[in-house]
Amino acid sequence: MFTAGADDDHVMCRMLGQVSAAVWREDFWLPNNYTWDDLQNNEELQYPSSYEVWLYPVVIGALLALLNHWWLEPSVIAPLAKWAGLSALKPPHPPNNSTLESLYKHYSTKVPQSILEEASRTQSMGLQEAERWLRDRKRADRTTKYDIFLTLGTSLIYNVLFLLGAVAVVSNKPWLWNIRLCWEGYPILPVGRGVRWNYLLITAHYYCLLMSEAIRPRRKNDGRLKIMLHHVFTLQLLTFSWVCNFTRVGMLVLLVHLVADIPLLIAKMCKYAGREAAANVFFACFLLSWLATRCYLYPFWVMHSVFFEATAYMFMPSAYVFLSLLIALLGLNLSWTFLILRMVFRTFITNTPLRDLHDDDDEDDENGQRRETKRE
Repeated sequence: MFTAGADDDHVMCRMLGQVSAAVWREDFWLPNNYTWDDLQNNEELQYPSSYEVWLYPVVIGALLALLNHWWLEPSVIAPLAKWAGLSALKPPHPPNNSTLESLYKHYSTKVPQSILEEASRTQSMGLQEAERWLRDRKRADRTTKYDIFLTLGTSLIYNVLFLLGAVAVVSNKPWLWNIRLCWEGYPILPVGRGVRWNYLLITAHYYCLLMSEAIRPRRKNDGRLKIMLHHVFTLQLLTFSWVCNFTRVGMLVLLVHLVADIPLLIAKMCKYAGREAAANVFFACFLLSWLATRCYLYPFWVMHSVFFEATAYMFMPSAYVFLSLLIALLGLNLSWTFLILRMVFRTFITNTPLRDLHDDDDEDDENGQRRETKRE
């Protein structure tokens, strides 16, 4: 019996070894004439390890989520939200009604007329009263402006810290000023402690965002799926660039993309706090920084080097996968630029304030109340 168990363990270990060898094929991940032995850590040189990006960021991300919930939001951002005039009070839940609750969970507020009429009769209530119950239930369930302000404030703190950290790390690196050095000598490119911790902490932050987005209250038009796909794509890009030791150009990509997020987050916070003038100023700063970094520096500085300099040092398949991810990121930036400019032009043409997508729910509620008033 013990011999059979030992044989089973031996077979399992051999299968795992074959899977690992297939996943980490040197001809896929490394340039010609290099093996994984060439990238072994020693006292002087440290290289990225695949287990680091799979283990540490997930654990740190979970700890960041707890830190945000138990300290950062209630102790740091909440006082700022109250000073800005935002109330932490949530709309009250309507009276308990199991029948309407079941309909709400299945249809939200879009219950078919015939079904809602039948439910209102069984509950001895009017149709308008049932519709009002569904709207009140939705208002009680959705995220408030106060909650959104807390999320924005937390993201702002992290983005400022990450930007300062990235600037401190890369400001004295020669490959910041000569991007060709991001590739020269690849893959024998040691990773410094500053680059390592910046990379792992930013990756952990995106795991934290993904966790928080998955559990937060649902809103109708919040684009949750798009947001989560964006986080997954960013994690994929960070993880792949770490495993392939493209950390130098990865730091430059992060630096370019962090700049515009800060004025955008401030503009949104000002918007929810009712500071329209300040929101417009910071949105203008965001637009200029976005165009300068994501529409100029990223394609004409980073991507130019990827297309015309990196290929002289890397020919393995993993490099082209990374190139494809960077091209996809460029496509996302261009699509967002189109949406941003369209929103700006529409705002100037209609002479209306800039709106955030989260305002859609408020508009739906107001329209519903107006329709109810007309019927009454």
